[in-house]
Amino acid sequence: MRPNFHSAADQSSRGASWEPSVSRLREAIDARELSLEIQPIVDAVSGQPLKGEALVRWRHPEHGMIGPDRFIALAENNRALIEKLLLWGIEEALAIAVRLAAAGTALPLAINVSGSNLLDIDLPKRIMELLARYGVPPAQLAFEITESAAFGDPMRALAILSQLRGHGFDLALDDFGTGYSSLKVLKQLPFTALKIDKSFVVEVTISSDARIIVKSIVDLARNMGLRSVAEGVETREVADLLGTLGADALQGYWVAPPMNEERLTQWLRVKRSAA
Repeated sequence: MRPNFHSAADQSSRGASWEPSVSRLREAIDARELSLEIQPIVDAVSGQPLKGEALVRWRHPEHGMIGPDRFIALAENNRALIEKLLLWGIEEALAIAVRLAAAGTALPLAINVSGSNLLDIDLPKRIMELLARYGVPPAQLAFEITESAAFGDPMRALAILSQLRGHGFDLALDDFGTGYSSLKVLKQLPFTALKIDKSFVVEVTISSDARIIVKSIVDLARNMGLRSVAEGVETREVADLLGTLGADALQGYWVAPPMNEERLTQWLRVKRSAA
């Protein structure tokens, strides 16, 4: 998992000087101090919901909201802890998926996977066991992997990602354009989508260089049979231009902010009733 699975939340000033520890974060998971919010991803043309990205939040009983940037790196440096955090996130997402389906607002949910998680060859087996426990099909869960995680050890990543793809999970390469991807390796890895990094998206209306980069990624994705997803869409102007450039899907505060389960259910009902 990386900071987007754990994308920045507003941070309480009460916790500004407090630093979490491995043991305290482990306790927080067990004490259910962590929760997920979901940020929708929509079709660039119809605006209809396609997926939701799960974002972790930690509300500390004494220090308030602790920003994910302050505890994700800590977890990634401890293999047992990052595995615990990922499995917690998957199980939490599956529970939400079950409730959304029961409410008539089913939505596939995406979870971020870190490079440390890709060291666990048993990860696909553990994930399938969780899906069986909750009765959720693989089509209702997706995974996002950053360039640095996927390309740090591409052969190991290939072994695990191929298993996940073989089970039917969608796989998105996140923050695309910010790393040093080899197109040869990219072709070998079983991704189904490229997520265009928000650093390019936010400048697409004001920078010709950003437009060229975004258009190149969109075309690359299409030519490889992948979907393109633009992150960080903050205005209608940006959304409209991305549609003109051919992006398949949009994510960002203009589409919708991260939401708790109750607000997400209401939002989905409104969007689908307007279709």
